[in-house]
Amino acid sequence: MPIPASLLASQEDLDKRAAQGERHWDNEDYEFNLQLNAVHKNMEFLLKEKPSHAKLVELCEKLKLEKKFTERQSQTIDDLHNALEAEKLKSKKLEEELKKERTRNFQL
Repeated sequence: MPIPASLLASQEDLDKRAAQGERHWDNEDYEFNLQLNAVHKNMEFLLKEKPSHAKLVELCEKLKLEKKFTERQSQTIDDLHNALEAEKLKSKKLEEELKKERTRNFQL
């Protein structure tokens, strides 16, 4: 399923944002967006021309890489969220232990 052009930033837009310091993503995301733009251009070409089998295979491989990257980013986000929740639980337990210790010290 082709990605609508309205969702993709053009190379000029990306360059302008980078020049203005408005990049809100890291270098890997920037490069990924450039690759995504290239895939989109290939899709437009395929719609106009009768593609060869090799061209279709190449495009499929690029789309598989795109999917893997997206899945990896999603997994990274999930892992970070889980780690954050674990740290919150640890922090809460430590606060409870600190309160108990203060209460014990106060009673002594």
